[in-house]
Amino acid sequence: MSLEDKISEQFDGFTIKAPDPKKDHPWHLEHLHADFVELRALLWDKNSFLTLQDAITFYKDFEFSINFEETHSIEDMTSSSVSEKNDKWVSKFKEIFGVIEERYLIYEDSYPFEIDGLKIKLKESLNDVNKLYLYLLISSNLNNFSKLENVLTTEFETLSKLTLESFFPGMTVEEFGQNSEYKGNTINKIKALSTKLKVKSRITEIEQITKIANKEKGLDIIGWQNFRDNISNMLVILGQCACGKNWVNKRGDTGDYEDSYLDFHRLKPIHAMFIPYGLIRYSDTLFQSDNTNGRLLFERKRILDVLIPKINIIKDIESFKIVEKCIDFDEVEI
Repeated sequence: MSLEDKISEQFDGFTIKAPDPKKDHPWHLEHLHADFVELRALLWDKNSFLTLQDAITFYKDFEFSINFEETHSIEDMTSSSVSEKNDKWVSKFKEIFGVIEERYLIYEDSYPFEIDGLKIKLKESLNDVNKLYLYLLISSNLNNFSKLENVLTTEFETLSKLTLESFFPGMTVEEFGQNSEYKGNTINKIKALSTKLKVKSRITEIEQITKIANKEKGLDIIGWQNFRDNISNMLVILGQCACGKNWVNKRGDTGDYEDSYLDFHRLKPIHAMFIPYGLIRYSDTLFQSDNTNGRLLFERKRILDVLIPKINIIKDIESFKIVEKCIDFDEVEI
C-alpha cells in the first residue's frame, strides 16, 4: 500500500482520542497533555483559536475525571460541587497552557503555533522548521496515527541518525534498527558490529540469543569516532529511538551491548536516547534524574536545534506528507 493510500485510510472518518490520565497520560506529565492540546490545535478550524474551555470540553466529552491523588492532595472531583469541579479543570488546564506558553518562548520562530493568553492557533504561514516540529509532535501521538505509525517511527530513526551525525561532526554513524544495512539474524549482526568497532564479541553471551531472532535487541543507532592509530579505545555512542509513551522503560535497552555482547576496550560507551517529546522547560533547568538514567537525551528541542541547518535535506521526508495532511485538515468537531 502506498503512503498516499495509508494517509487516505487514516483520515477517512478520522478521530483523535483524548488522553486517559489513568493510563499513560498521568496529570503530572503535563508535557503530554500540552502535546495533545497542540495536536488538537493543529487539526482545529484554521480560522479560530482553540481556547482553554475548548480543551476542557474535549476531555469532559470522554468522561475523564481529574483525580490528582497520584501527585496532589486534592479531593476527587466526584465529591465536589459543579463550580468546584470546573475550577479544578480550569486550574489544571492553566498549568497545561503554561507549558505551551513556555514552548512559545523557548522554541521562538520554530514554534508553529500562535498564542494569545489561554488560546492557541496554528500559524497561517508555516516554514519547514515549523513542519519539522509538527512531525515530532505527531510522532509523540502515535496512538492517534496507528495506520501511519511505521512510516513515522522509521523516519524518526533516520532523523535520529542525522541528529547524531550533525551533533558529532566526523563521527561514523549507522542505523542498527529498522533501516539497518546489517543483515542476517541478531547474532550475525552483533558479530559484524564488533568487527567494525574492532572490539571483541562475547561469544558465550551472544549465542544465548535465539538464532531465529533478527531484531536489533534495543540498539537503533551506533556512532563511533576513530583515532588515526586505529586502536579500539575510542568514543562510542549506543542509541535507542523511542516514540511510544513508555519510552522511559526502554532507557536500559542498549545496556546489553555494553554488559553482555561487546567487550569495549577500557572506555565505556555513552548511551543515548532519542525521543520526539518536548521535555525542556524554563521552570525545570535540569532533566529529572529518573528521565535520563545516565543517558544522553535528545528530545524535541535538542533534535530541532541540531537539525535546523539540515532542513533542506529533511523537508523531503515522506512524513512531511502526513504533516501537510494534518495542516489541511480543517474540522471544528473531530
